[in-house]
Amino acid sequence: MSISNIRPDRDAILNEIIREHLKTKYKLSDKEIKQYLAEQTIKPAKATKITAPITIFNEATSPLESIVKYLKEIKTMKLVEIAKLIARDQRAIGVTYRSATKKMPEQFKTEETKYSIPIEILQNKKLSVAEHIVKHIKETYNLNYHEIAILMKRDERTIWTLYNRAIKR
Repeated sequence: MSISNIRPDRDAILNEIIREHLKTKYKLSDKEIKQYLAEQTIKPAKATKITAPITIFNEATSPLESIVKYLKEIKTMKLVEIAKLIARDQRAIGVTYRSATKKMPEQFKTEETKYSIPIEILQNKKLSVAEHIVKHIKETYNLNYHEIAILMKRDERTIWTLYNRAIKR
């Protein structure tokens, strides 16, 4: 029998070893062991929805640079965590962060706002980061192009183009 045939049963083997150890060392019954193991089961942490306020966008950095800089500096996330969160390559996120810090060396000063973007919307690569953001703001908050342009510090025509490109895809 090869080792590859054993791997699928790894969990079953480990459970059996734990059960035998608990039986012999602590003289526990099967019922007690089952109860103990149920209590020791690690439950996954509740997923928290990470959002970014719309006020992080500025004229100096691209939307992706703004988001990466915000997550790194304000949310104190590691680049590898950011890369996983937005489904991008870690090296690309590193380059993006370095580029953002060159363009904007000072740390973000976030303002309170009722408008925010859930970061997980960026995982879908069918749209650009800017298209995702504009589409989300337009459809979630029902703002017009002018209001979105002011919030994102972009030209109104750019916002119109991004939204129309997003809905066509």
